[in-house]
Amino acid sequence: MSIEIERQLLTDSWAARTDALEAALVSEPSPACEGCRVILGEVAQDGLLHVTIVKRHQTMMVSGWVGPIARTDGFRYMRTFALESVAEMVRHVRDMLASPRM
Repeated sequence: MSIEIERQLLTDSWAARTDALEAALVSEPSPACEGCRVILGEVAQDGLLHVTIVKRHQTMMVSGWVGPIARTDGFRYMRTFALESVAEMVRHVRDMLASPRM
C-alpha cells in the first residue's frame, strides 16, 4: 500500500508539523486509499496549512473537508489547518483517506 505525499511549503513555519504528519501517515497507511496523493502546502500570506487529498475514485465526504473537485488526475478533497495539534491533523487526514467509495 502506498500513499504519495508531496510538499509545497513556502516557509519553514509548517516544516516540523508536516514532518510529524507525514511520518504518522506513512507508518500506518490507510488500505482504503491505495494510490492516493496527499499534498501539504501553503498559500502566500494566509498562514494556514492547506491539505489536498487526490483519490482515483469519488468517495463519501468527511466533515471539515471541501470537495470533491473532479480533475484529470482524480477527485480532490481539501481542508486547511491552523491551530490543530499534529494528532488532530493526523486524525482528520486519516478519516478522509479512509472514506469509502461512493
